[in-house]
Amino acid sequence: FPTRRSSDLLWHCTPSSARMRFSPIRLAPERIQIPKAPRACIGLPLERVQLGRRTLSGNDFAALVSLVISDGWVDSMDRTYTNHPHGLGRVGFCCHVPGERMDAIHALASRIGAAFSPEYNRWTISDMEMARWFRANCYKGVGAGALIKRVPEILFHVAKDQIERFLWMYGDKTTRPDGTRQYCSISRGLIDDLQRLLLITGKRGAIFTSGKVNPPTTLRNGSMIHSRHPIIFLSEHKEGYLWLKREEQAIVEDHYKGEIFCATVPNGTLVTRRNGSILISGNCERVIDRKSVV
Repeated sequence: FPTRRSSDLLWHCTPSSARMRFSPIRLAPERIQIPKAPRACIGLPLERVQLGRRTLSGNDFAALVSLVISDGWVDSMDRTYTNHPHGLGRVGFCCHVPGERMDAIHALASRIGAAFSPEYNRWTISDMEMARWFRANCYKGVGAGALIKRVPEILFHVAKDQIERFLWMYGDKTTRPDGTRQYCSISRGLIDDLQRLLLITGKRGAIFTSGKVNPPTTLRNGSMIHSRHPIIFLSEHKEGYLWLKREEQAIVEDHYKGEIFCATVPNGTLVTRRNGSILISGNCERVIDRKSVV
C-alpha cells in the first residue's frame, strides 16, 4: 500500500491515553497499530421474505441462503441440462457434522418444510420459483456450479446479527480454538463476498490459496467427490488491530515517479485491498500540500 511520506494516514495508539489519532507516516514509531476493520455497519433488519411459495423470517432467509451457497445446490430449470421435461426446480443442502449447527439445520428445515434424506444427510425443497431466485441471485454465470457461486446483494444490506447468522451457518469452514474461523470455496467471487461480509461486521479476513487441488473425498454412501479447482481460503483475524513493525520492514521508503490518484469519500475512510489483505486508512487531502502534487 503506497503512501506519501507526509501523508496523515496511519492511526496509532498513544501509550499514555490509549486514544486513537492520526499521525504523519514520517513520524511513525517502531510499532504501529492501525484499525483492521470498522466497528460495524448498520443495515436494515429483514422481517419477512417471500421466497417462492414460502414466507421466511429474515433470520431463516439468511440461514437458508448460507446453506445453499456453502453446502447446497440448485437444480437447473433448463430441461436440456436436467433431462427432465419441465425441469426439476429443487433447492437442496446437506450437513455431515453432528453438533449445534446440525441441530439448527434440522429446526430450520422443519420450519420451512424441507424434506430430509437420512441416507445422505441432506434436505431438499421442491419449489420452482425459489430455485429460479437462487439461480438468478446466487450464481454469476452459466449453469449452477460451485465455481460461480456468489452472495446475493441483499445480504450486504441487512442487520449485523443476520449477517452473523449467515456466517455462522456457512458450512465450508473450520473454527480454531481461539474462536476465529477459516472459510473456503473454489469460487474466488464467493470468497471476496465473504471477506466483504466480515468487514461489514467489524472483522478482518485475509485471502490466500495454496494453488493445489484437494484429493478426492469419500462420502458415506461410498461415492467420491473429485475437485478440479484449487481451494481458496479466507482466514478471520482475532486481534482488534493490525500491527506493523519497522524491524520487519513492513514500512519501507521507495522512490516513485508517475501519476498519483487521491480518492475522496464523504466520511474520510478508505478501505483498500492488495494481495487479499485489507488496509483501512483516511483521506489525505487535508495534509497534502496541493502545490507539491503535479
